[in-house]
Formats: sequence, C-alpha cells, structure tokens
Amino acid sequence: MKNNNNYGWVSIHRKFFYNKLWLSEQFTKSQAWIDLFANANHIDGSFFVRGNEIKIKRGQIGWSELTMSARWKWSRNKVRRFLSWLENERQVEQQKTKITTIITILNYDKYQSMEQQTIHQKDSRRYTNNNDNNDNKIGEETSPLKKENSLEYLKNLSLEEINWFVDKYNCTKEQVEAKAEAVVLYCQSKKKKFNNYKAVLQSWLLKDFGKKTPNYLKFKK
Repeated sequence: MKNNNNYGWVSIHRKFFYNKLWLSEQFTKSQAWIDLFANANHIDGSFFVRGNEIKIKRGQIGWSELTMSARWKWSRNKVRRFLSWLENERQVEQQKTKITTIITILNYDKYQSMEQQTIHQKDSRRYTNNNDNNDNKIGEETSPLKKENSLEYLKNLSLEEINWFVDKYNCTKEQVEAKAEAVVLYCQSKKKKFNNYKAVLQSWLLKDFGKKTPNYLKFKK
C-alpha cells in the first residue's frame, strides 16, 4: 500500500515554536533542524543588528551562534559542528559576518510550496522579520499595535525583537519575555506612560543582564 504520509504538508502556527514545551529542554539535532526551517523567512525582508541593516531572502535565517546556543541550550562549538554537518550534507549554506550568520536552507522551496505560502499570506502581515534582531517576515511592521510608544509593543514582541534583546543583553528569550511582562505590569499598576517602551525595556535588561556572562558559556559541551 502506498504511504500517503510522505505527501502534503502539516500547517503549524509559528507560535508553536515558542511554546514553553518546545523550549523546555536541550534540543535534539532534528529539533534544531526543524527550528531553523520554522524560523526562516518565507518572503524577502531585512532586520537591523546594532544599527546595521541585514537583508534576508526567502528561505534564509539570520541567527548568530549566540542566539542558537541560547535557544537550543547547546555550546557554541556544538552549534558550529551541527551547521558544518548540514553544509556537508548540502542542506544549508552559511554566510558568516562579524555581526551575524546568514543561513540559507537549500531545499526550502521543496517543502514550503507557493500553495502553502498563499494560504498563510494574510497571516504573515502580522509579523516582522524573525531573525537575529528575529515571527517576522515582512521587513517592517505596519500594525499600529507595534509602535514603540504604545504599551502593546511590549505585549506583542516579535521573534526579531526578542532575539535582538537576547544578543544585546546576554539573556535568554524567556528572560526578555519575563522582563517585558514585568514592565507591562509596572505600567498598569502605577498607571505609568512612556514615550518609548522599547527604551524602557532596554534599560531594565541592561540593569539586570548587561554585564553578565553570556548564557552559552554556562552550557556544558
């Protein structure tokens, strides 16, 4: 009998890959591979790292070794070896810079058909680039809820923004989200308003994590 499980695709919302269950333990190699695939751009876009614009094409992801190390709970050496293995298997190509690493998934279109892309086209408008800076696919966010002068900015941080904080302040995604929630609760309880909520979150993260040892140094090889 023909196995139909090898055909078609399964639709999973990107929020699944930031569920606490998905991120609760050290990643396996297959989980890391799926994670790269799930967070790659499905349309061309760009993001900023330390003021530098990084252009990203469909099927690419801009994550530093630090980002992957912290997210997957691996050492940086293990991340490096895994990416080298994927390159040798002709699954990815890497373009390394001093700012980040651009990873191109070579078979992206094979698994992400235009039919699937069309189905999710409306959904993608709600996301910015999901790379190092990190559900994130269209370069610039157009929703008024994402403006930095609105408290909703902290309630709806994109992967791009979370990863930017992770890289800049040597903390984890969970710590960024917890700190953003703390700022929101503080503002609501004290009825405080600010002109720039991103700057407020930055100041809180800098105070707690700015000078701490990067998380990847805490992981055993």
